[in-house]
Amino acid sequence: MEKQISILLKHLKTELISLWILQILLFVAGETNILPNGVYAGDAQTEYALNCTGVLLMLIVVPLALRLFNLNTTRGIKRMNLDEAITEYHKWSIARIVLLAISNFANTVFYYFTLNTANLLCIFIGLVALFMCWPTYNKIKDYLELTNKQNEQ
Repeated sequence: MEKQISILLKHLKTELISLWILQILLFVAGETNILPNGVYAGDAQTEYALNCTGVLLMLIVVPLALRLFNLNTTRGIKRMNLDEAITEYHKWSIARIVLLAISNFANTVFYYFTLNTANLLCIFIGLVALFMCWPTYNKIKDYLELTNKQNEQ
């Protein structure tokens, strides 16, 4: 079990670090004008639509990603063996990361298109949520021990 946890932990950390690298590359693209800066800054309707979309996306996706992970990793725990539990944990971790990445990437693009700081706040909230998703050995071990306890009963 220890080896499986360390392999899973390595995969999850690699995936999160890859997401951070992509986010940094997106910021670099915006700062070097690869992403056009302020294209919609003068167009009030488009700017409003992009800002509302970014805020709504963040308000829906961040709680949804965190809650979906919690529900789906604890609900079906009784029927899983150790290998299935590890696979399930990894699958829902990836789903959570992808949902948060969609919100962060969209808000980053919207920020550079509109240069409105509301999208920066949404990016910051998404990044804080990603910090909360950082995997640790103890989190995974506690989840797998819960799986073993449920299977023994």
